[in-house]
Amino acid sequence: MTLQFLHFLGRKMSVNEIVQFLVMAREHAKPRYLIADLEHLLAQYRVPFYGLFKQPKPGPELFGQILAGRWPDGWTERYIEKRYVLVDPMIRYLSGAEGGFTWETAIQYFDKSTKNGKMRRMLQDAKAHGLSHGYSFPVHSPRGLIGGLVLVGDELELSPLELSLFEQVAKVSLLELQKMEAVEGQAGQLDTGAVEATVRELEILNFLADGLTSQEIGELLKISPNTVDWHVNSLQEKHGARNRQHTVALAFRRGLIV
Repeated sequence: MTLQFLHFLGRKMSVNEIVQFLVMAREHAKPRYLIADLEHLLAQYRVPFYGLFKQPKPGPELFGQILAGRWPDGWTERYIEKRYVLVDPMIRYLSGAEGGFTWETAIQYFDKSTKNGKMRRMLQDAKAHGLSHGYSFPVHSPRGLIGGLVLVGDELELSPLELSLFEQVAKVSLLELQKMEAVEGQAGQLDTGAVEATVRELEILNFLADGLTSQEIGELLKISPNTVDWHVNSLQEKHGARNRQHTVALAFRRGLIV
């Protein structure tokens, strides 16, 4: 086999990893499972550092907005101490970007600014910490920017297809983790009877409690009635319930329906 063919084969396998992640992302019961899958995917692309964050805000609270991430030792403290969020070209470019972009694109866009002291020092400092090449992916809602995903790695080079797929990885990861946060916040300290449910199952539970049929739930969630039934059967099994009504009653008792 030629090196070119092996490279093509490796790329195809990596794309398959992204697709598999996107398929499974909505089925995780806990944030740690989704984050573990995300980090497994990034390992395939040799990404040593990354950050998945809610809408960035100036000041130390920026790192309080991070839902998942891994950074070089000392970089988080340095970034906060120097207030680099105010001059970071990647953060500044993010809000106006329609899709994923390379760091080089953002730096070039602010070319005149990078010649000033603060931004130049920030880029030099980042490079000294091993942060010199990467990609950023904005996540937008109808209200505007709600967060993003940053991938950093000297060996990271994405094809147009991979760039597009990672935009979906950013969006799905951010929205699913925010859903899980909301669910955990609503559940509070209630006893769930050690029953774990995925975000999708919790959505279906709440619709069942509203009296919707599998057909109606499927139309709302853009999935087939058979898929809804599969999730309902899974819920009944987890709860040890006799039927749908019994499942809903047990879910109310365990604080899983809000």
